[in-house]
Amino acid sequence: MKKYLNDLLLFITYSVSVVVMRYCYPMPQVSWDSNYYIVKSIKKYPGMRPIGYSEFLTFFHDIRPGLNFVVWVQFAFHFVAVYVLLQAVKQFVKMNGLFYYILGVVLLLEPVALYNAINILSDSIFSSLTFLYIATLAFYIRKGNYLFFVAHLLVIYCCIETRHIALFYPFFSILALFLATRRSLWIQAVNALLLVGVFMGLQAINKKRNEKAYGVPVASAFSGWTQANNALYAVPRINIDARFISDPEIRELHTFFKSYQESGAFIVHGVGSGYMWEGKSPLHVYRQKAEDSINQHGIDEQNWFRSMYVVAPKFDRYGKYIQKNFPYEFLMSFIVPNISTLIEPHDGEMSDYYIHPVLDEVALQHYHLRNEDFVCRKQIYKDHINAINLQLYQIRLLLFAACVVCIFLFRKEFKGLLPVNLIVVFSGFIIVYYLLTLYASWFMPRYLLPVLPLLSVVILVTLKVLFEHRRKLGEVMNARYFKN
Repeated sequence: MKKYLNDLLLFITYSVSVVVMRYCYPMPQVSWDSNYYIVKSIKKYPGMRPIGYSEFLTFFHDIRPGLNFVVWVQFAFHFVAVYVLLQAVKQFVKMNGLFYYILGVVLLLEPVALYNAINILSDSIFSSLTFLYIATLAFYIRKGNYLFFVAHLLVIYCCIETRHIALFYPFFSILALFLATRRSLWIQAVNALLLVGVFMGLQAINKKRNEKAYGVPVASAFSGWTQANNALYAVPRINIDARFISDPEIRELHTFFKSYQESGAFIVHGVGSGYMWEGKSPLHVYRQKAEDSINQHGIDEQNWFRSMYVVAPKFDRYGKYIQKNFPYEFLMSFIVPNISTLIEPHDGEMSDYYIHPVLDEVALQHYHLRNEDFVCRKQIYKDHINAINLQLYQIRLLLFAACVVCIFLFRKEFKGLLPVNLIVVFSGFIIVYYLLTLYASWFMPRYLLPVLPLLSVVILVTLKVLFEHRRKLGEVMNARYFKN
């Protein structure tokens, strides 16, 4: 029993925090995308996002049809995933009971994770899956047991089917295994083939699914829309005579987008997804033409999504054209301004429980609810936690950067003291995740949730090593840099 005392304390601490959250927020939060996921769990035709979270809702609806049940499952899954991650870290780092408990509490009580567990969005499940992704990778690196690698492949499958950003996970795993293990070239090649196979297989499955539903062989329409959305921020800076654009399709799109922006019919404020979802944006005005054409062959509730898919390949090509031919304009119009949201992410749904408490009638009937049922007792995040969470996030970001720089500059002194493989894998994943988010999207706490606990792991493990070996490190550095 004594062996599991700290685990029991972690469970009790987490349970108390969950009780507090459920008291303040007795009903789940629903927002714009919640309705999308619920409707997709009822009507199975493909949409803009992966099917994973909708399938998750379907599975648990069949067990018990209630959104509160979904919330409890999300809280439970977060605990399990963090606990597994904690055990993976324990394989690399010697911990006494106090450090184990502190690290566990920091990971479990991540404020963004607790809030998103009450939200009917894919973020809580995706972050938990990502923790399992990192944990199974770490276990395989440490133990070499192929069962961990099989589990790793299964988790990657679930991650990709939940959020598009996970498409880089297989390739990061290949790089991490190459750098952090000394297995034979043959085993490395087999592992790489299996990882790429998961990626290619899912791409093929989704292409076939979307072609069957909409006649467009793309793995996702989301990529094309995102590319065009981000590129449109650069269009006002681009001065080119459309006649010199050789591709007629690109020329047509650029002429339309440029003239539409100059008309002032639609204005975005700040970098984000402003062009993707507003009906008056040039992307949707162009999409509407495709939908009108489709409607001539018969009105159908899927025609809106079909039109999104029809224009997606064009948008994808246009976005890539802008980035390739006008990299400076794209950098200064989207990437550089987006750094501000990296430093100060938009709170999004965390800003207000009542940000959009409305579900379609189909979704309400599915869960036997009314829109007026969605109420909370206390908005502790809006009133108190958000401001503190922002400061903690910025401090954590600075500490992480300082740890990475410190480890790199004094890597000889840290040799043999730090769990190098763990730090390299965790830090590398965090950096790649941030760079891809900077390129593809704006920053919100829920988008960053998969890496926030990993930041804490790198910081706390590095500080632990610095504290435990402070005298030895001090003597070595003094002799090396201050001997005169």
